[in-house]
Formats: sequence, structure tokens, C-alpha cells
Amino acid sequence: MVISTLLATIAGVIINKYVLIPLFIPENGMKIVTSMAHEIFPFVDSEAKFLLFVTAPFNILKGAAITASTFLLYKRLSVFIHKGI
Repeated sequence: MVISTLLATIAGVIINKYVLIPLFIPENGMKIVTSMAHEIFPFVDSEAKFLLFVTAPFNILKGAAITASTFLLYKRLSVFIHKGI
């Protein structure tokens, strides 16, 4: 589960860099987003640091939440999965 969370985090950062940020943020909008992140995290002053210190931790927390819910729910739901329902 840890490896899958790390791989999903790497994939999430790459997808944010090349797909989501260019799709949803206008051409010069990344400077605005970076400056907003800079207000919260003073060390974030570039797109690379934004991806590393803002999007990567979000993806790690998301992976941890998915892992925790899997550990809590799998045993109960495995009965239905293995029955073919």
C-alpha cells in the first residue's frame, strides 16, 4: 500500500504538471497560484516547489485516507466480493 501511495503521488504530480495545471489555470495564472501558496508557505516561490510542497502532500494524504479506508472496510466487504455479488 505504501508503494502504491508513492507511485500515485508521483503520477499525481506529473498529471498536475502536464495536464491539470495547463488545463485549468490560464497562461500567466500559475504565478498567481504560486503567490497565493507563497502566502501560506513562504518557501514556495516556483512551480516546481508548488508541485513538491503543495500537490505532493495532498496526494500523500489522499493515499493515506484510501489506505486507511481499505484496511477498515476490506474485511467486511470481502464476503460480498468473494461471493460474486
